[in-house]
Amino acid sequence: MPKDNRNFFEKKKDWSEIKDTLLGAYLKPYFQKILTTRLPVFYVDCFSGKGRFEDGKPGSPIIALNVRKECMASTKSEKASIDMCFIDLNYAPELEMNLRDYGDFRWKPIIISGKYEEKIIEVLENKRNYNVFLYIDPYGIQALDSELFDRFSKFAFASFEMLINFNSFGFFREACRVLKVDYTKDVALTDLDDLIEYSPIHVDSSQKSVELLNKIAAGTYWQDIVNDLNP
Repeated sequence: MPKDNRNFFEKKKDWSEIKDTLLGAYLKPYFQKILTTRLPVFYVDCFSGKGRFEDGKPGSPIIALNVRKECMASTKSEKASIDMCFIDLNYAPELEMNLRDYGDFRWKPIIISGKYEEKIIEVLENKRNYNVFLYIDPYGIQALDSELFDRFSKFAFASFEMLINFNSFGFFREACRVLKVDYTKDVALTDLDDLIEYSPIHVDSSQKSVELLNKIAAGTYWQDIVNDLNP
């Protein structure tokens, strides 16, 4: 069974440090380059969490806001604009408090309480000719709906990028459960049950679970990969 994650935000884990380091390293050159288009930028953190861990270390929202501040200060473009939106279902009040020092009378980050899957279309539908960037680091793989990704392509953005953390090992674990494949005998997969997800998916061997994983993976190819584990 997955670990008890009630203290998920108590202390920033090493793997979370790595993810946020990658985010910061990616965002800085992205903002620097995209600002030269002189078109507005719209950044969305789709699973923002509290913004800051209880040990004081910054979460992804503060990482992104600090990069924004640096890039806006150094750009030579008079039309430079980076709007930021932070979505979270459970921690919007804590997020708002932790981000209270960011922004001023001219600009403030947008904070939305709710599910990314239910809010994102409304958030993006008026962003025609914007450079849009989505950071998707979900609490569980069930939020990764490939059909929703397809809908994004129909918006008339100036440019569109997504940085997605896909927990491939977590997906593989659940895929094995759905197809009734025993992964515990494979030495390379013995730690799958220790994977941390704040909101783990619940699946069984039903067709409904198979269809759910098909939507997450954008196809059925995963079934052959998992079934190859069978002797």
